[in-house]
This record gives sequence, C-alpha cells and structure tokens, in this order.
Amino acid sequence: MTKKQTVLIVDNSIDITGALNAILGFAKYASQEYHFVFVLPAGSKAVKKVNAEGFLTETLSFIEISKSIKKLLLYFPFLIFNAWRLKQLATKHQAVLVHTNDFYNLTAAVAKMLGGRFSLFTHVRFMPNRFPSVLVKFWYYLNCYYSERIICVSQAVQNLLPKNTKNCVIYDTIHFSAQAQSVYKKNKSDIIHLLYLSHYIPGKGQNFALEAFNISYQHNPTLRLRFIGGDMGLPKNKAFKEALIARAKELSLQDKIDFSGPTSDVTGELAQADIVLNFSESESFSMTCLEALLVGKPLIATDCGGPSELFVDGESGWLVPNRDIKAMSKALLQLAADHQLRAKLGQSAEVYTQCKFSDSNTLLQLKELYVKELIC
Repeated sequence: MTKKQTVLIVDNSIDITGALNAILGFAKYASQEYHFVFVLPAGSKAVKKVNAEGFLTETLSFIEISKSIKKLLLYFPFLIFNAWRLKQLATKHQAVLVHTNDFYNLTAAVAKMLGGRFSLFTHVRFMPNRFPSVLVKFWYYLNCYYSERIICVSQAVQNLLPKNTKNCVIYDTIHFSAQAQSVYKKNKSDIIHLLYLSHYIPGKGQNFALEAFNISYQHNPTLRLRFIGGDMGLPKNKAFKEALIARAKELSLQDKIDFSGPTSDVTGELAQADIVLNFSESESFSMTCLEALLVGKPLIATDCGGPSELFVDGESGWLVPNRDIKAMSKALLQLAADHQLRAKLGQSAEVYTQCKFSDSNTLLQLKELYVKELIC
C-alpha cells in the first residue's frame, strides 16, 4: 500500500474560526489521500477540536504584528525561531507540502528562506484592504516568492491583490446532512427570530445590527435578535461585547436581544432562525453566510467583499450597503413582514449555493491543486 504524503497545515487560530473550519473540512475530505498535521498556536482552543477530528497537532508560539511595542519587538525574533521550528517539523513528519491558512502568517515562507524543502500553498482569507498597504505588499510578495500557489477565497480578495499567475480563486464550502436540512424548514412562530452568528470582534457588524434592530423593533415588536459567538479571550473583544450589552440596556432592549456565547450546535441555532444577518464591515468570504444559505435561510448581508459572491442579490439573498443602518432596517422590516418572500429567498438560496459550492466546484478544485503540485 502506497504511503500517504504528509501535509502540514499552519493556522494562527487561537479559537475555532470559520477559516479553521474551512481548512479542517478540506483535510477531512482529502484524508484518504493525504496525511494532515496541523500546526497551531500554543494554548489555542482549536487544538482540542482538531484532535477530536482525528488529526495530529503541533504547536508554535506565534506572535502577530500589532500596535503593542512589546509584540513588535518580539515579532521578528519569534518569526525566525518559529520558521526554524517549522522547518524541523516538516523534516520530522517528512512533509512534502506546507499549507498556510492565511497570508499574514509568514512562518512557512521564512522556513523556506531558511532552506526548508517543501512546496508551499498560501491561502488569503482576509480582505487585503483591511490592513495597511505596506503590510499587505510585504506579506503578499514574500509569500508569493516562496509559494507555488496563492489561493484566494473569493474574487473580491483576488481583485485586491497584485496580478500574478500564481493567484487562483477557490471558494470554501461546508456540508450538511439531508436530515439536518429538512429540520431547518419546520420553524413556525408568531415571533420573528433574527440570528447573528459571529465572534464578538470589532468590525464584525454586531453594532450595526443592534442599531438596525432598534429602528425595526419600533415598527415591528414581534422581532427578536440573538447574537451567538465568542470573544476569543481577547480584551478588545470582551470590551466590544460589553459595549453592545450596555447599548441594548440604554435602548431598553435587553429583554429583546440575547447575547450568547459560542455554540457547537450551529444547525440547532439555524433551525430556530427566521432571518440570518451579517453586517460585517469586511468579509473575504463568510462561512456563516454560506451555512445559512445552504440550508435555505433568508440572509441579509452587507456588500463588504465575499458575501456578494455567495448569492444573487434579491433572488437568493439580500445585499445592503456597507455600514448603512437605514438600509439594514428597511430590509429587516420588509422580510419580517413577508413570509412568502422569506420562503422564496430561502428556497432559491439553497438551490443556488448547493450548486455553486458543490464538491466539484470547491473541495475538488483544491485537491486537484494538491495532486498537480505533489506529482510534479
């Protein structure tokens, strides 16, 4: 029996994120052909999940560039050290390919600079315009020089990068069982349940959703809003969530809005929702949007990058201008008042996304890149 080739997946996630779930889903899909080892941050909550899925993990003490003077001073020494350690891990596991799960993590590129003998794929999962252009150019050109492929999760991402033949677009995908899909369609209630699935991170749009809900609730008191997500243990995220809770109390909406923590039961939460919201200021793709669409839930999302490629506006989803609270409220009220429109959008979303984001259009494309590179 032919021995499986080993692939190291390098991911910065300190918690369970959409980016991690996307690459983890691919690893499960391709595990019959390849042996995957995940390299995650020391102390990451994601280690337990990855191990539970049957994959081996290694850890490194990643440090990201930030405004903190201490982190800036430590960044380059840790980058060199982690690159050296990653080179050792690649040798230890006899890895033929390292797959970096976002381009701001330069560890694998520097490991190749230090003599690492492996092919490199680099995903770009953030909208490049979220960062200072000087950083984006540094990250991109270093990764591009040492990578065989730069994989963009949407056309919106690729459009913001320098043109290069190494760039390609491969969408993410996620799978639900037929049984789970049928459950989602059985929600009947006089109350209109709005669901917002996202970690509490500044820029993810919960503040816009809260303000739009405030306007909408004055016209339709049957509305209820539920936020679900974690703060990833970061002070800025905790402060953001606390500010949202304080604002809800200020508007006397604390009994109408639920601020919940992270969930492992996305299917159950979607089952209870009538409308799913995502008002992020910048999204390269958005797995939570795709999750809702795939199971036929009407979605209202901002025109902030990747979400506009997930559905046809007005037919299989609803796109509103970025940061436009009035437009968000208007869309909310219109959908909440029209059950038939919600059903039509949901049905169209399910058909459209299950076709566009099928295995042959997503996971298979990525696996074909692996086959092409590792055979050469």
